[in-house]
Amino acid sequence: MGNLPTIKTFEFHGDHLATFEHDGQHYVAMRPVVEALGMSWGSQSDKLRGNRGKFNCTDIGTVALDGRERSMLSMPIRKLPLWLASINPNKIHDEHRKAKI
Repeated sequence: MGNLPTIKTFEFHGDHLATFEHDGQHYVAMRPVVEALGMSWGSQSDKLRGNRGKFNCTDIGTVALDGRERSMLSMPIRKLPLWLASINPNKIHDEHRKAKI
């Protein structure tokens, strides 16, 4: 896969999210974000892939914290607020997770 970006994590409301830089732009790996909110990765993955033009999601090869190469569905961090605004908080039943949105 060549020279892959290395994942860095940061804590956000008690969850550890994976970020990295690719082609001069900062990205966030979406699966940890979706799971931290208690949502279904399958349905959100379909939503993100079906709206690539809106959310600019793409599969990017990275080197994970364990040193293994992985392809991750990722979104430019600047688009994350737009995606969060698209979530209906009434569909999240856990009040702690709902407050994160």
